[in-house]
Amino acid sequence: MSDRPEETKSLYILTLEELKDGNPGLWFTISLRLGKSHLDLKNYKDLESLLKTLKAHCQLLDGSYNQDKSNLLLEVFALEIQLCTEIKDKKRLKRIYPQTTQLSAVINDPRTMGIIKECGGKMYLQEKRWDLA
Repeated sequence: MSDRPEETKSLYILTLEELKDGNPGLWFTISLRLGKSHLDLKNYKDLESLLKTLKAHCQLLDGSYNQDKSNLLLEVFALEIQLCTEIKDKKRLKRIYPQTTQLSAVINDPRTMGIIKECGGKMYLQEKRWDLA
């Protein structure tokens, strides 16, 4: 399926429509995969909108992030960091990256942490901050 990103994206959208009021965990996982499809297809506007929705899912009523959902939030931040790297939005990347280090995830997915650390390292290399890179 990954050979046909448009079809994959359509499949994710159909699945999300069926999951609207159903299983929130599955909805979140499929939404993340849809976000990765948007990134692959360079649909940045759609990805921005999806990121807002995913972040809202991880927030408490007061607007702060729910620490119980830090694993999910790390995945959202990893996707946003990839977006920032792709569109070369250094300001936003500098604002997001420190937030990832403040999260206390119970189980860190090595792939997610790899994305975060790689993009953060590149950011510090561009700033010539070798010790942090």
